[in-house]
Amino acid sequence: MTEAPWQLEMFNRSIKKRKKVDALLQFLGPSQDKTCLLMTCGDNTGAMN
Repeated sequence: MTEAPWQLEMFNRSIKKRKKVDALLQFLGPSQDKTCLLMTCGDNTGAMN
């Protein structure tokens, strides 16, 4: 059995982050066959914080 990357382990333990992702997915709707662009302030801390 392989372990999940630490980033996924932290995500799975964080109720706040899971709620944020659920809210974003509900707001944005289906993203299949769409292009997504991640914009941050340069250090990638804004990606999920």
